[in-house]
Amino acid sequence: MTHFYRARTRQRPFVWGHRGWPARYPENSLTGFVEAFRAGADGVECDVRLSRDGVWVVMHDYLTDRTTTLSGAVMEKTWAELRSGRLKTADGQVTADRIPRLEDVFHALHPKSALNIEIKTPLPSRVPLDRLGELASTADRPVMVSSFDWILLEIFHRRFPAVPVVPLGSGRWTDWASWLTRLGTQTVHWDWEYSPLPAFDRHTVEVGWFNLPRWEDRDTVHPADAWFLDDLAVLPSGPG
Repeated sequence: MTHFYRARTRQRPFVWGHRGWPARYPENSLTGFVEAFRAGADGVECDVRLSRDGVWVVMHDYLTDRTTTLSGAVMEKTWAELRSGRLKTADGQVTADRIPRLEDVFHALHPKSALNIEIKTPLPSRVPLDRLGELASTADRPVMVSSFDWILLEIFHRRFPAVPVVPLGSGRWTDWASWLTRLGTQTVHWDWEYSPLPAFDRHTVEVGWFNLPRWEDRDTVHPADAWFLDDLAVLPSGPG
């Protein structure tokens, strides 16, 4: 993970466009991903789930209802069915954007844009990881794979050790030192709004933020940290 954060000379934290730029464009849309990078994000984060026919599609929710013109669970629809819908903005406006596949994100992004792929699909023993691992390991850009399911990440890491994995933390997991060794990483993205940070050595673990911290906390954030921004209209410390 050092090539994402510490190896980069910067005056501000690494900025991820969280689900693209959902404050202006449909979340997890190709338009949002492209515009987030143009606005100054160092990379974008996207969520992936499996369609009924085994296609990795970019969608945060288990259901399609909130963000698309479709209704029902992602895993119960084929890729063709999912492709037939349209994405909606945060205020419910229907757009011309369609649900993308993970392959589409790789093709659309600028080569210098990093990509954080968060796996949302449950049941790790049944998740076909080969296609996702192939895309991530052969990419011409920095790519990481993240998940709240650390067991799934361990399975992925064993099969694709060259692809950095990042555990997402919200208080569920314990024995941090053991898990970080098993996952081959020094980075945890910790959702600080839901529970306090665990007691671990800040020298070996870089802490990432899902949301923009309070402005009075800016001085406590190390430039190597990662911030997940839903609204890129305000970047921390200006362009870096």
